[in-house]
Amino acid sequence: MHTMDKERRSIFDRFGLNRNRAGNPGETDTGNPDEKRRRKKARLIVGLSIILLAVAGGMWIYSSGLFREDPDMLLVTSGDKMVIWRPLKDISDGTIPVEGPLGTTIVEVRQGRVRVLSSPCPEHICMNTGWISKTGQIIVCMPNRIVVRLVKKPS
Repeated sequence: MHTMDKERRSIFDRFGLNRNRAGNPGETDTGNPDEKRRRKKARLIVGLSIILLAVAGGMWIYSSGLFREDPDMLLVTSGDKMVIWRPLKDISDGTIPVEGPLGTTIVEVRQGRVRVLSSPCPEHICMNTGWISKTGQIIVCMPNRIVVRLVKKPS
């Protein structure tokens, strides 16, 4: 038996994860199929849980905007018309009225961040989105057909 096998076996023994039924290092596996199925299922559940946590963590980090760049441009569209396409740094703090089919949506710009301050839409989902400040973030008012985007300047 190699040294690595002894170390591996001692780790299994230490944590009660011995591969034989009795749990003693010298005894052989009895071959109980129910026990094997139970352990296989447990390993599968643990493995899938680890994968799920890794994927969820990656998605959370990506969606948090941690690695996104600061935006260069503010793009606001109403229906098919481009209403605003300006460098974000050139827009002074304040509000911008944007006309849509339902009425006027007020877009607020403050310290490089943008939000929808008021909108005539019934659900106000666009207002509840809150502030956006990173490249790729977007606010959409579907009923009023207004889209607010922060984008990088095309090169």
